Amino acid sequence: MGDRTLGMMRFFQALALGKSPLYCSSEDLADWLDDKSIVALEKAKLLEREEKSVSMSCPACGEHMVELEYRSTVKGVRQYIGRCDDPATGTFDESGNHFSYKIVFENIARFFAKSLGLKEGVQEHANDLYRLGTVKVHGGVVRCFLLFSDTLPKHKNLFEESSKSASTIVINPFTAPISFIDSVTTVDPTELITISGKTITFNKELFNQAAEKVLGQNFYQNGTLYVRGNSIASFNEGTREDIVLSFISSPDRINKSVSYKDILAHYNMTSASVVRSGKKAFGADQWCHQLMSDVRSKCTDKTRHLVDIAIHSSGKKSQENGLIFVSRG
Repeated sequence: MGDRTLGMMRFFQALALGKSPLYCSSEDLADWLDDKSIVALEKAKLLEREEKSVSMSCPACGEHMVELEYRSTVKGVRQYIGRCDDPATGTFDESGNHFSYKIVFENIARFFAKSLGLKEGVQEHANDLYRLGTVKVHGGVVRCFLLFSDTLPKHKNLFEESSKSASTIVINPFTAPISFIDSVTTVDPTELITISGKTITFNKELFNQAAEKVLGQNFYQNGTLYVRGNSIASFNEGTREDIVLSFISSPDRINKSVSYKDILAHYNMTSASVVRSGKKAFGADQWCHQLMSDVRSKCTDKTRHLVDIAIHSSGKKSQENGLIFVSRG
């Protein structure tokens, strides 16, 4: 493990001990990170330099924390005045380029969301927890959270509830003796981040590997519907559910939108019975909506929501015009 990775580990561990916004001195940062890492974080606007004052160990007595107040800059060197609790030291002058920094957790969350290409916008759930958004990976949808503290068990229900609508990745620098359901996993932010020179880059390959782990595979085979690799419902051969699920999950249609009209036309050609789509009561859209309701009815209460992970409506909101069977979700 490189020195910079260790430095980022110390940085995130320090964040876990505080609350946003967190204030620290240049001395604190120097204990966690090397100079180039500090510059990279400043460049990415993850560190906000505060110019007015800085807290540090008293340079006069070395025993007390003091607040240095910035007064001026002389020949590029900043001038401060400080006051020590030790009467023998009292008020003193200090020269040097000392700074304090403000770290806003939401700015870090937004940086992660933008770097990973996540959509929907960052939302704060708690002072230490942010929902970063969603991203499509391998045809499936993944939702991401960034958790700064070592409170994974506290939020377990939230993450597992989230995974019902989208597989979930929790970015968190701590390991915990906790097991999640298969659709939730964790990733260490220090493994996602690489600092080269003064630039921060993200390990997208590692992120995609985590996504593949939680997405699982959706498919329809021999009359059984599988979501995330698990069997959730079975259908008799030749039923309309069997005919349609086989059609929209076929190799040349999976992960593609299939119109309601094409679905109904295929069923009419395959089935012995013909649905008269010309009648309003049997329009292709209503027929497909009823079909999906019947598919869900074959599932248990605990697995019914999984149907919507594998089979999505296509088209604009309130103007759906087809179905998509996604291979991962």
